[in-house]
Amino acid sequence: MVQKIEWTVRALNDLNNISPPLHNFAISNFSRSVNIYTLGNLKLAWSYILDYENSKNPYEDRKEQVKGWKKYAVTDIQENAEVLERAIFLNSKGFKKLDSLHIACAIISICDYILTTDDNILKRSEILEGIKVNDPIGFIKEVLS
Repeated sequence: MVQKIEWTVRALNDLNNISPPLHNFAISNFSRSVNIYTLGNLKLAWSYILDYENSKNPYEDRKEQVKGWKKYAVTDIQENAEVLERAIFLNSKGFKKLDSLHIACAIISICDYILTTDDNILKRSEILEGIKVNDPIGFIKEVLS
């Protein structure tokens, strides 16, 4: 089954939410997963908000690694009225502004998953329809094993 995903850049950079060994495991396995897309099992969605957040990444090596994944994306959502309208709605439901933009882009891209380590998104994910929310390790366990 083809899975289309988007993730928040923080999902692969936030060392506060998962231990460094698990973080490195997630990055390593997710990197391999991104490459699986060429086999048709995984499709990566990209968005302007990913570019924005990645530009703020203080870790140059991770910034470059994430930037390199953009070439694997099958779609690249740019800011538009539909994205902003959905983001405003999501923000009214308790999601933070940047999180709302990520989720809106993922929904508009018709993603199956959005990956994040953000507790606010994970806790509120039950109100989202048509998209699953998972952390990178949970995604690896659920979909790739």
